[in-house]
Amino acid sequence: MKFAATSLFLLVACVPTVAFAGMQCFENRRVVQVNTGYVDLPFGADGGDAVYFKLDDGRVFPLNNGFNLDWPRGQALHRTLLMAMAARFRVTGYDHYGYGGTCDDIDEIVVSP
Repeated sequence: MKFAATSLFLLVACVPTVAFAGMQCFENRRVVQVNTGYVDLPFGADGGDAVYFKLDDGRVFPLNNGFNLDWPRGQALHRTLLMAMAARFRVTGYDHYGYGGTCDDIDEIVVSP
């Protein structure tokens, strides 16, 4: 039985995983505004947990609704956006779940000085 479990583990560990390369929505921009709560924008308020942010070029993006303030990962992205805005760091954003080749929301933020 122990041999079977070990063999199964090795088989699963050797199978390559499929990773979705995110679509880059913006690159090397500064965050100038972060809105949270019942944000009045066309994507909806997500029960008061929505997070939207504005870039220095005027574009506004929401975080993925699975990454809003009611989820720990959304809280982490929210803090990342606030830190980037306060420190004037540049950010690049990706949408890993976008449909139809559009960036409808953001679920990855890369920060650079």
